[in-house]
Amino acid sequence: MTFLQIKYFLKVCETGNISSAAQELYISRSALSKAIREMEIEFNTALFDRTKAGLALTAAGEMLYSKALELALLMDETSDLMRSVASETEECIRLGITPTTGITMFPRLYLAFSKLHPEIRFLPVESGDARAQRMLESGNMDAWFTTWSEEFPDAKGRLCMADCFDFARLRSTEMVFCTAAQNPIAGARSVSVADIKHEPLVFLKKPLQRETEIMFRFLNAGYEPNVAFRVSQLAIVTQLVRCGLASSLQLKGVVDDGKEIVGIPLSPPAVYADVLVWNRKSMRKKGFSTFLDYCLSFDF
Repeated sequence: MTFLQIKYFLKVCETGNISSAAQELYISRSALSKAIREMEIEFNTALFDRTKAGLALTAAGEMLYSKALELALLMDETSDLMRSVASETEECIRLGITPTTGITMFPRLYLAFSKLHPEIRFLPVESGDARAQRMLESGNMDAWFTTWSEEFPDAKGRLCMADCFDFARLRSTEMVFCTAAQNPIAGARSVSVADIKHEPLVFLKKPLQRETEIMFRFLNAGYEPNVAFRVSQLAIVTQLVRCGLASSLQLKGVVDDGKEIVGIPLSPPAVYADVLVWNRKSMRKKGFSTFLDYCLSFDF
């Protein structure tokens, strides 16, 4: 197994489709299929199941995905570190992003800031909450975009603020019920747990903080959620919702596009906040205070 094969494998996991992955990788579909087939031959097991909704990881594929993601992140961190060492004059700001903030917040902010300050270089690192907090505390990350519940203590409490951390609330958002536009419930102005108790749902295999609140709401209302699918990628969640096989509860803007997928507010509302957490020592880094000021004034 090569690092190039790992890169190809992760892209297929992300898109759930060989053709889409090949387009994003700028290679032919046959070359990508061959790379995946060679990995399956090497490990003597299938990595994907073919479904109507796209490719789904097998049990062996799930195990490989977990390790491949760790390897890819380690390679990214190593590359970032070596680039920093090799260029003493180009000091970079290392930013942690979650899969959610990587979709809803970071791209617009990054593009706008980079146009104003092309001299300030960034190294984005996608990471889960626990790992990001460790990297931030050790100084291997300067700042981290994340999301927490404004009202649900169990979800908010998972952010363990170290003495060297500081944070700022950037904007409010909310959790919405995401469903295909053709679903009869898509025209509702808001939905309660009772309204969606029979709706088939898709959850991520690795539960996020938000699932704690979802489960609490259902159980508190006397129901159990109808979990039809658990998948490893938000891209697969989107595909399942778009084709009407399931609905999902996600932060606004993550899955819903207002066209094929509608996001309906919950009743009562599930209010969340996008926040920026940073290590105070990073304030000494060139360009960081400029970036921080921009974040705090940016119109999200």
